[in-house]
Amino acid sequence: MVLTLLCACAQAPQPPQISAPEREAFAQLVANSLDVARSEEASDQQIALLESAQASGVMSYSLAHDGLSNYFECLSDNGIGAEEDPQAPGRSFPPISYSVFTDDTTTIDLCYFAEFAHVDRLYQLQPAIAVEVASVVTQARPAIVACLEAGGYSVPSDATYDELRDAAYFAMYGVHVGTSLADAPETWEGIDCYEAAGIESSALHDGPG
Repeated sequence: MVLTLLCACAQAPQPPQISAPEREAFAQLVANSLDVARSEEASDQQIALLESAQASGVMSYSLAHDGLSNYFECLSDNGIGAEEDPQAPGRSFPPISYSVFTDDTTTIDLCYFAEFAHVDRLYQLQPAIAVEVASVVTQARPAIVACLEAGGYSVPSDATYDELRDAAYFAMYGVHVGTSLADAPETWEGIDCYEAAGIESSALHDGPG
C-alpha cells in the first residue's frame, strides 16, 4: 500500500517578516513543543532541531527538511521506503507531499513521533505561516474577487484577507470559516476561487479546520 502524506516544508531565502507579538507567540510555541517532545521521548535529533528553531526564532525549511530526512532514515532502517514528491519553488512555507510505501502504520507512527512530529507541527503552526498565507491571498485579491463575483457572491474589491478567506471558504464548502464542515449543505456545489486565482489551496494551510 502507498500512503501519500503531507508535511509543511519549503525552501525560501527570505521568510516573511513577523511582528514582535508574533515572535513572542513563536517563542511560546517552540517552548511548549520542546516540553512535549522531551516528555514523549522524541529523539535527540528532533530535540536538537527544535532547539535550533528556538535559537533562530523560526522553524526554517532547512530545519524542517532535516526532520523529514531523519524520519525517512528511520523508516529505511526498518525496511520501509519513502520518497518526497517534487515541490515547485517560490514560497517560503508551502507543504510538500511524500509517499511511504507500506501498510505498517505502527512503524510509521513510531518513526514519525520519534523524528518529525514535533518539528512538523511547529513548522505548520508558526506565525510566519499565517503571515505568508495572508500575503499570497491578498496579492491574488483581484482574481479571487472576480471568481467569487462570477459565482454570484458579493465581496468588496478591497476586501481584507479575512474577508477574502471567509468568502472563498463559503463558496467552496457552503459554510463560513470556523463552522464545522458537517454543517455544510449536502447538495452544495462548491467553486474553488483559490485555484481560479492560480493558488493551490493545500499549499496555503488554509483549508478546512
